Amino acid sequence: MVNNMIYFRKFFEDLPFFKAIETKSDDNSKRLCTYLKDPTQVVFQQEIDKWLKIAYEHNIVDNFKKRLSGNVTFIGLQCILNELMVAYFVHVELKMRIKQYSPAVKNNKMADWLFEKDNQAMYVEVKTPWEERREGTFGYSQYDKLFESIRKKYSQRPKNKEPFVIFITDELNLSPAVHKPAVRELTDALYGKRAIVFHEFNGKSLKQPSYEVVDRRSIFQQNIRRNLSGVAVLKFMVWFDDNLMKDIGKHHFILFHNPYCFKECRLDPEWFKPFKQYVPNFEKGKMEWLDTNAC
Repeated sequence: MVNNMIYFRKFFEDLPFFKAIETKSDDNSKRLCTYLKDPTQVVFQQEIDKWLKIAYEHNIVDNFKKRLSGNVTFIGLQCILNELMVAYFVHVELKMRIKQYSPAVKNNKMADWLFEKDNQAMYVEVKTPWEERREGTFGYSQYDKLFESIRKKYSQRPKNKEPFVIFITDELNLSPAVHKPAVRELTDALYGKRAIVFHEFNGKSLKQPSYEVVDRRSIFQQNIRRNLSGVAVLKFMVWFDDNLMKDIGKHHFILFHNPYCFKECRLDPEWFKPFKQYVPNFEKGKMEWLDTNAC
């Protein structure tokens, strides 16, 4: 079926910033803007058209156009597209109903989305922890950036004990289904930093070395942030990277469940199948991958 990108054209055609976009740019870090017009990036544009269709069908498109009607920054555009991507993915791929955009939550704040499935609400906050990539630092640690981004977004939690998920949209090289070190770094931020520990006494090894938590500063803890049901990472693979050609036009998603959240906030893993999840096994007292190929 041909996608004529009706919603894409309808949304962007009268926005001043879109008219001013040049299809060629030497600034690779902000190539998203040029991709909106580049005729070789049809895969990306057609995907955005699907996201925008959701906004038009739910009569919330004016909220997004208003945010793009003035001085548009790269990160502002990226945030809006990521919010729409999350709505599309949760609604279409996870089969959840969009109940409300920008629902009221605790302390007179707003979350990004309120979804519903099986008569159960799920609040969602979307975070794009983008920063300028520094010269010669590909693959440098994102631990602090991740930790602070998630910690601050916790303030957008619901008023009551209801499922609440923070989505991290990938602008920190977190391609969770592709780059395994990124997954380990995120699990460090969520569950505590781990390292190989050698147990010794008087210079003698007591047992085999083990992989244990050595820094317990983590997002998920027994006594704090218990309204947070989990943290998800969502990425749409569109860049024409020779190493990732098989992933062009696909969503990558991983959900990390919070084992310490209130019982009322727990997420049903069935909602998120067949996607990868890191879930608590309460009988064994440990976290496990539902998909063993995830790490």
